[in-house]
Amino acid sequence: MPMSYALDDRFSIEWVPEVDAMVDSDGAGRHLAYCSIAGLEAKRDAKWSATAEYQLVRDRDPAGHESQQLAGLSLAWQPRDDLQFDVGANGGLNHHTPDVELDIGLSQRF
Repeated sequence: MPMSYALDDRFSIEWVPEVDAMVDSDGAGRHLAYCSIAGLEAKRDAKWSATAEYQLVRDRDPAGHESQQLAGLSLAWQPRDDLQFDVGANGGLNHHTPDVELDIGLSQRF
């Protein structure tokens, strides 16, 4: 369940916890996996915003437990109320995490 709290008109903090019942790597059962993302969003104006995030992911697969840590930055442009474009980059902070992830996005409200 994502949560957000506006600190003022420009800044807000965000927190997104998640819990999953993941399929075991051998396919014979399920195990617990969970993650949490904490972020700080800064709005330049009604159309532009930037977000800095930290993510921790824990996978408790019986074949081997693994933790991943990432830091991310993203930029969003919302030219209309029903349309948003965004770009982002994540960097791995430990050896279980991919070194770099790049993403682009488009959101359309119907």
